[in-house]
Amino acid sequence: MNPAIQDGQIVWVDYSKEGLIKINIGDILLFKNPQGKNLIIKRVSKIDPNKGYWMTGDNNFPLESTDSNKFGYVKSEYLRGKILFHN
Repeated sequence: MNPAIQDGQIVWVDYSKEGLIKINIGDILLFKNPQGKNLIIKRVSKIDPNKGYWMTGDNNFPLESTDSNKFGYVKSEYLRGKILFHN
């Protein structure tokens, strides 16, 4: 699968707390890297009420994706927004 969002693409992000209340598998989220200071955009692939969100990239080459395979579950306090639209 090719990445859903490419570098330089314009996205519409819902930064409201309400937007982060109902998160489903398949949603694309903006979150703080648990191992760094940068923001990352990834897709939710698993939800565990105790551990958080398992985030994966759409990249065909898994070793080129910085995702939960490297840093584990993402807790809700790292979430910054939900991607609602991308062109």
